[in-house]
Amino acid sequence: MSTTNYVFVIDTKQQPLKPCKPSVARRLLDSGKAAVFRRFPFTLILKKAVEPVEKSLTLKIDLPRLKVDWNRFTRWQ
Repeated sequence: MSTTNYVFVIDTKQQPLKPCKPSVARRLLDSGKAAVFRRFPFTLILKKAVEPVEKSLTLKIDLPRLKVDWNRFTRWQ
């Protein structure tokens, strides 16, 4: 399981964008392309308008694993 932290990013119209890794956030801040919008939760606001990218995210659920865990739980009762 990954324990990578992510930084929230919003555009100039305060619409949420895809979160980025802290290293990318640092580069955006150092280059002056973004500013800190909020410290908790840490959120960056971009200084220039960007075109939103329509990308659908898919949630995958491992049903056989859930079934195995459920069977193990019910067997001990």
